[in-house]
Amino acid sequence: MVKIGKVQAKSTTTIVQTTPLVSVDLGNATSKGATESSQVHFRSIFGRISRSARLGRITSHLAFHFEGENLVFGEDARDLIDGEPNAYTDMSRYSEGFYRKLCAATLWRLFGDHCDQGVIYPIVVCSIPATEYAAGMAETVKGVITGTYQIDSIEGDRTLHLVLTPENLVIIPEGAGSYFYGLKLTDGLGSQEVAILDIGFFTTDLVIFNRKGYVPGSARSCKHGVRYVAEAVQRHLRRTEGYHGDLWAVDSALDAGMFAIGNRCIDFVRIRDEAFAELMGNIEVFYLSNKGSRTPGVVLLSGGGAPGLYKMLPQRLLDTGWRVINGDPRRANVDGALLFLKERQLRRAGTNE
Repeated sequence: MVKIGKVQAKSTTTIVQTTPLVSVDLGNATSKGATESSQVHFRSIFGRISRSARLGRITSHLAFHFEGENLVFGEDARDLIDGEPNAYTDMSRYSEGFYRKLCAATLWRLFGDHCDQGVIYPIVVCSIPATEYAAGMAETVKGVITGTYQIDSIEGDRTLHLVLTPENLVIIPEGAGSYFYGLKLTDGLGSQEVAILDIGFFTTDLVIFNRKGYVPGSARSCKHGVRYVAEAVQRHLRRTEGYHGDLWAVDSALDAGMFAIGNRCIDFVRIRDEAFAELMGNIEVFYLSNKGSRTPGVVLLSGGGAPGLYKMLPQRLLDTGWRVINGDPRRANVDGALLFLKERQLRRAGTNE
């Protein structure tokens, strides 16, 4: 194996350059990726693969070797590492090496079947929290995740080569992708002023568009998210059932409203809904405090917290245009960002003709 550049890869491999369009949303709780032919999502939890795990064959699609480490992401981390999985949730994640590893995990999951077929030069759109976007973090994120990726299978029998260049990376604020997703599925949305509230695990992001144009300066974030609900349920289970599992497992059970502990199934719907109602109040205050003098006629809820929050919407908000985004709110941001990227590339191609 030799170090790859724009014209180098395995010395025995014919170089074939491909430029797929890729959307990534590397969230605090869940990471998502999309191409024109693939969709992936996984928990943003990870760890270094235990030496003892090598006693058997590792079949996880999120286990790989990257920059000197054997890593595994997602729920499989629970079975393949020593101890509990890690979750790098501090905002410094966007300026440090973890974010590059998370990007590598998403690329490996999307393109692992294309190993040793040449160098891939993806054109990528990446969503980051609105506050980080407004603070000018886009260039910092570019510095972290651009460059050469050589990702190997754990067995060492497959290698994926990618090169992500700064000119092939577009950074957008969380929620912007959801707007473009909404445009595709909702008639007349493009003629109105629309606010997007993207409810994630740790944060909620606000962006505003008016007649298909982003309103400069409208990107805002707050530290209100589904974590508040998961923590309330976790406390309840710890107090009443002696549960000592991690927060991610509780979050995965929120939709069902029940949790298996031993051979018993524990119902926590009341606790969950009460917490969602409190979260709804906090997000309403955040929205009213940060929309300024804008008067959006539509407020679309997207993100993993949108379905649970929508059930708590009071009638007065429903009457003023608040609703959950059509389609799949959990994938709206990543899939809509891919639509944005495709349209951007088509416009550029038309300009160059």
